Amino acid sequence: MLDFIGTETIAALVGVIVGALITFGGTRIRNWRNRGWHVVLRHDGEALLRRPISPQRVQEVHGDSTDLAVFAKHVISPYGRLQCDPVETVGLVEISEATRQIVIDVSRDPNFQPSEHLLRIEQL
Repeated sequence: MLDFIGTETIAALVGVIVGALITFGGTRIRNWRNRGWHVVLRHDGEALLRRPISPQRVQEVHGDSTDLAVFAKHVISPYGRLQCDPVETVGLVEISEATRQIVIDVSRDPNFQPSEHLLRIEQL
């Protein structure tokens, strides 16, 4: 009886350890594949912002267009207010796999309302 309990316990421990290793390995592979991405915010052809993006955020943005819209609005918010859907407006948000960039061009929104921060940058 004790021999059976010991074998069962060892089998359960091995199963837990293998499962943890698979989960950890999968996360590491996804993070490795999604590293090195940047978001670039442009206005009138000029790059206002170039910021690295975490691998987890890249995975979320690639997974769902709603997350992409929220991410784009979050990046744009210090510089102004969009009057359109960033995902549905052609050319506003472009994802480039080759350069690993998400480029947001706010000049594609004709009704874009710049903030005071952006107006000060343009005056410089």
